[in-house]
Amino acid sequence: MKDVTKEDIIDDIENAIYNAERERSKLAAKERLMSMKSLSSKNIKHLLSNLASEDYIDSFLDLGCFRGITLISTLLDNDITGYGVDHFKYNPYESPIYDQDGWDNVKAAVNDNVKIFELSDRVKIINADATDLNMADIDDPINLIYMDITVDSIKDTLLNLIVTNGLDKYVILINPNLRDGESAQEIDRVIAYEDNVRLLKTWTLQSRTLEDTNTWWNGVSIWLLKNTTTNAGMSKEDRIKEINKKTQERKNDDKKVSD
Repeated sequence: MKDVTKEDIIDDIENAIYNAERERSKLAAKERLMSMKSLSSKNIKHLLSNLASEDYIDSFLDLGCFRGITLISTLLDNDITGYGVDHFKYNPYESPIYDQDGWDNVKAAVNDNVKIFELSDRVKIINADATDLNMADIDDPINLIYMDITVDSIKDTLLNLIVTNGLDKYVILINPNLRDGESAQEIDRVIAYEDNVRLLKTWTLQSRTLEDTNTWWNGVSIWLLKNTTTNAGMSKEDRIKEINKKTQERKNDDKKVSD
């Protein structure tokens, strides 16, 4: 992450929100992208595009990327790397293309959509449950996160990111499920009791209805966090060593308990 102060980031987030609510971003003329099926909204796409345009944002993690439209909206015309994570149940070349819940083959869709917008060289799609994400698959410390996952997955996922040094010095975390009344509270609890991150500021953005495609979907919560570990922004190689060390420590602790 390039040198930046928390005051600069706070100003940038507030400007990004202001402009998103007025449909201002690099996506303003991307009518095809904005109309494509997603579990998101116009305001959220504009917001992420605006945030990703800042020169200190290097890498974006989309947890629960579905068909990849939010991921693509963030990366398009912005010089950053993106990671899309979802627990895909399908092979893109197998039939049937619908599962028992009637959801279309999102694994095929996300790969196709990334190719359509010529982002394959800057996107890595990871097939994993968010709680089982192996941070060794992430090449860069993350500084922008969109977390659209189930409430019961939030704690383990966020702790995994923090403990395995997957975060950069400053991190902008966004959750689009304010209206469920639980997701934001769960994130707040993790942040409050985790010594390795410090909360700098929060924002809440209300939607008009549930799944409102024009405003803030199900309501958006934003957290600006500071990674307080001495390893913030460490290289991938060093992070892998740290991950392996912590994994072995957990195995040793588990062995002691079983003995």
